[in-house]
Amino acid sequence: MDSDLFEKLLKEAIEEREKRAPVKSIGLFKNVYEQAKNIDQKLMVLNHLGLAFFHTAWSYEKSDLSKFEEYMICSHGTFNVAYEKASSIADGLDHRDQEAIALRNLSRPEFAAYETDGLHTCALFALKACMLAKECMLKDQVWFTHGRITVLIELAKSRGEEISTKEIKRLVRREAAQWFWLTGGEPKLNRQVWLLGLLEDVAKVYPNLVTYKRLMKMWYYAKKNGLERRAEQLSKFILELYPQQPA
Repeated sequence: MDSDLFEKLLKEAIEEREKRAPVKSIGLFKNVYEQAKNIDQKLMVLNHLGLAFFHTAWSYEKSDLSKFEEYMICSHGTFNVAYEKASSIADGLDHRDQEAIALRNLSRPEFAAYETDGLHTCALFALKACMLAKECMLKDQVWFTHGRITVLIELAKSRGEEISTKEIKRLVRREAAQWFWLTGGEPKLNRQVWLLGLLEDVAKVYPNLVTYKRLMKMWYYAKKNGLERRAEQLSKFILELYPQQPA
């Protein structure tokens, strides 16, 4: 498959996952994977495929908890197989950029329940992912920083500790700077998703700066731009902060 066609099909699969139905995107990603012509393309698709399985599990949470758990267990297994395969291949062939992406996704706190001392392991994955992303000078370092902040917040909460630590505040400031450093060459969809992730982190660490009204504006923005996955995450976050308010 030539690079232009690969990019086109991959973009279609990503937009299906982020804006419409993640379960349908799985088939699209598998199709792209089968047609990928080299190891770089295959590694890239594997990382996106794992994320599609994650979002597929997430989408069942509100409608049917047992279905969510079923998909989460299935997703965790497939997700790990895909990412560990990508990570081991990347490590062996020195594809450090794809190894960074694999570790970033394996660091998601949702998977901590399936590992002994899972959140600590996730935090280590997130740290290594950020280090590799910086080493490779990846353009989307804001995404890696957001992932590290997410797991550190969950780790602090699990220990009954304050989440607004100096380290987490420092990382939020870094995330903000990294977002502002993004060039116009980054896809609009990516910039939108990363901006909402940044604003969510600011709301968690500096709650006095972000009101219910501002959070709802973020949610409306996500819905307006078809960012269904981010809208779902924001809705859950708003309900946690303001359980008496509609979200």
